[in-house]
Amino acid sequence: MTSTFMKKALGALVASGLMVTASANSIGYTGSFTAGGGLTINVTYDFSEFAMFGGGLDLYYDPNAIEFVSYTQAALPADAQAAASPAGVLVGPGLYEGFGIGTFEFFNGMTSVGDMGSFVFNILGGTDPSATPCGTTICIVGNPVNPFVSLAGEDVTAVLLGDGISIGITADGFAHVPVPAAVWLMLSGLAALVGLGRHRV
Repeated sequence: MTSTFMKKALGALVASGLMVTASANSIGYTGSFTAGGGLTINVTYDFSEFAMFGGGLDLYYDPNAIEFVSYTQAALPADAQAAASPAGVLVGPGLYEGFGIGTFEFFNGMTSVGDMGSFVFNILGGTDPSATPCGTTICIVGNPVNPFVSLAGEDVTAVLLGDGISIGITADGFAHVPVPAAVWLMLSGLAALVGLGRHRV
């Protein structure tokens, strides 16, 4: 019975933690496969919780697994005035640097939710887990020269991205399951409780 109770509590805490983070400012993605072995990654943002000036991102990818074709900046929302820097550049196989979104408005900032831009790749088939900082096919991290800044002037890149968005790609789809640090702490605490409960029984 204790085990069943702990499982239910664990599930509730995980759901609660994910719901809390879902409402916070964040950067994410949607992905889709296209006919003929293509791959599209659409980078999204949600700045609805607190106002942002914007910022820039770098996208690392495994050049053994996928081949860069193009990046298209999304249409700017009403509260943005420019692409961040401006729309990035392909530095070389494995790195597209400096894409993003921003505003020069010093009073209202950005509070919109929308698309930042879309990457198109060809799927090659090889893999090298060490090819990106995240150890997956694609890794989206903050641009060190152009960090994401809140209207209060704080660097909030880590708030939006954590250690980066990792995207694993397989023949069956995409794998990206971010677990916030707070949830990991809750999980480890519950695991300790479960261990104590079992030890006492």
